[in-house]
Amino acid sequence: MKKNLLLFIITLFSIITPLHAEDGTYATTEDGQGVILYSNGTWAFKSTPPPSKSKKTSTLKDKTSEADIPKVAFRGKKGIYKIVYNANLWKKKQSANEDAEIQLEYKDGSGYAMLIFDRTPVPLDKLKQQAIKNMNSVVSQVEIISEEKKQINGYKAIQLKIDSTIEDTPFSYLNYYVTGDWGTIQFVTYTAATLMPDYEEDFLDLLDGLSVKK
Repeated sequence: MKKNLLLFIITLFSIITPLHAEDGTYATTEDGQGVILYSNGTWAFKSTPPPSKSKKTSTLKDKTSEADIPKVAFRGKKGIYKIVYNANLWKKKQSANEDAEIQLEYKDGSGYAMLIFDRTPVPLDKLKQQAIKNMNSVVSQVEIISEEKKQINGYKAIQLKIDSTIEDTPFSYLNYYVTGDWGTIQFVTYTAATLMPDYEEDFLDLLDGLSVKK
């Protein structure tokens, strides 16, 4: 048994990188046990095996670095706000809403965004009420799913996630509403309700690309 074990260790030793000592050569078996191979052909287990070198495995996904992402900046007509968006994901489209200063379409054509700017200052709560009232006039079954207070460059804002129905098809919206002494901004993103889980992260990235001049 000991002879067979020695042959096994010698075989392992021939395919690993050894550590040399004055009285022998250190080697490590597959189960992490250290051994010393002496020049006279004898061997012995080491009392304390040398620390094993674990292979570092990266759990990070191969992502394009931020610097490599093509960005487009859109500035509002009055210079009050700016949107910076990923040109790989979004493309500018002619707006079907005459009140929208910009409309964007997601790369696969199933997600949309638009921004409506108004110079009239309105309190944030009233802006929210007006937005919901306007939605109720054109779609059905409007329901606020979540609401989160935010600040954009120091100005009060809210993030609303809204569900509604358009011609019997459920839709989901993820919107920013911002107000200040300069007026109001409604930044709206939307898609079919079944697609929102797939698009929500990209919608948020787009919304977070909004900045307002102080």
